[in-house]
Amino acid sequence: MVKEVLWSECYKYAYGRQAEFTNKEDFEKEVQSQYDDGVCEVKDIKVEPCIYSPETIESDKITPLSLKEICIENYYSAKVERVE
Repeated sequence: MVKEVLWSECYKYAYGRQAEFTNKEDFEKEVQSQYDDGVCEVKDIKVEPCIYSPETIESDKITPLSLKEICIENYYSAKVERVE
């Protein structure tokens, strides 16, 4: 089963739901295997609570959480750098 890795727009950061990975090393291996631009180095891996929503959350606007589909879970996050 492929574990889901979410990427920032420029592929500089990777995120993965903590429940899908055994440990930091498992997350690191999965990020490296899904990286499309050659070989990468995965740095600063940490677990932190994150907010995920399949719809856009607008800035500078108050929106009750009950009106949005929002999930708050612990995610692995890491900085990703291409190895030359």
